[in-house]
Amino acid sequence: MSSKMHDQFPAGSTPERQSPAVKPRSVKVSDTADALNPEAAVRPYHHGQLRSSALLAARQVVTQQGHVAVSMRELAQQLGVAPSALYRHFADRTALLLELADQVHAEHLVQLQVLQATAPDAWTALEDAGRHFLRFAQAQPRMFRMMYDDAVINAPRTEADSPSLELTYGLLLDLAAQAWPALKPQALRQRLIAYWSALFGCATLGSHSLLKPYMLIGLEPAAVEDAVLAMAMGPRVARG
Repeated sequence: MSSKMHDQFPAGSTPERQSPAVKPRSVKVSDTADALNPEAAVRPYHHGQLRSSALLAARQVVTQQGHVAVSMRELAQQLGVAPSALYRHFADRTALLLELADQVHAEHLVQLQVLQATAPDAWTALEDAGRHFLRFAQAQPRMFRMMYDDAVINAPRTEADSPSLELTYGLLLDLAAQAWPALKPQALRQRLIAYWSALFGCATLGSHSLLKPYMLIGLEPAAVEDAVLAMAMGPRVARG
């Protein structure tokens, strides 16, 4: 039995195009950009497209090797330009990774909006959002680690350069208010932190290979996923 969480989940968690309808327990990891596919080839650089080409090339490096392997000099060489050309678009390596992280966060925000629009209710949308997040982390562990690396998520310019994070939180808070209607504002924010903690904790365990074989003896992957989601969601209580 593999020690990696992404080996422990059922088939079907590979990134796919968004489907027109989303049902509970059939959430697919969003792939709004072809570059999420680690096998995709870097498109030839065309004049005026250096920024997008560099982000695509960096995404593939992160997906295949991890963000520690990202080098401005090597990216420039791969794209056939001088390193100074890249620095005209990105102040430094961290700025490049931060913009890449925001790209992926934005793709997840789109997926969350799809769930909000297609789920039968806010509870289901919030539950499916959690399932989507877990399956993204298992399908793209290196990308997940880059997005939440301390040097990226806590970079001085993260709030300014990564607006998708706050937008995603706002949408989750709106869904939470509908899913847990009995909670007052302060309790609602606390509940959302608990929701995030359960999901992020499980995703981190899986992406860092911290779920060892002896921990998973006799456990079905789907049952583990459901248990984490149950902890994240808590009991379903109607409006009092």
